Amino acid sequence: MSIEYELIKDDVTANNIAANAPFLQKEVIKSHADGFTLGPSMDEDKPNTSKIHWAIILDTPRENIRLSMESRLNERTGKHGVLVLKVLAYFGISRNVFHRQTFSRKGSTVKVQDILDLVFAQGWHKYKMLTTSNGAKKGCRHHTQTMLAGFQSRNWIESRSDTSKSVEEFLPFVYTRYTDDSRKLSIEKRPIDIGSFL
Repeated sequence: MSIEYELIKDDVTANNIAANAPFLQKEVIKSHADGFTLGPSMDEDKPNTSKIHWAIILDTPRENIRLSMESRLNERTGKHGVLVLKVLAYFGISRNVFHRQTFSRKGSTVKVQDILDLVFAQGWHKYKMLTTSNGAKKGCRHHTQTMLAGFQSRNWIESRSDTSKSVEEFLPFVYTRYTDDSRKLSIEKRPIDIGSFL
């Protein structure tokens, strides 16, 4: 069973994560930028399509950890935008993933705890998602891009993915599945919606 934590406060234990939680000391082998389905999105031009959401997956030897900026209402900021940490019940890639870019580790050992310490130090858990004219909340690509750039600046991951893509090369694309034919997938380049770090 997956375990989920909302990262609202400024350190691990304040977010109800036990200081000795085993996953905190897991070594991060690779970091993935995953685009996966969220179901139909009614604010788009084509309401019968399924859009994707972007998140970071931390690949450890025994389990995967997902860091996902989601459109939930943040009880601390009063804005829409909650960074959710999920210890996933499965290992490997989800069948809901449409696109994955993998970044190999670079340099010394990095643990999940190190990643979270950086998240809190940089304030990446305090983010206001962009609200569109139709009320949709967007900005997950910008948040994902910011965290990946932060990992790169510390030489934790390579500057390019394992398929030689830079962050700027793959994140501008939106992958869409048509719900009347789940095999049908369109790819469009769209500007990255930018939320605000608080």
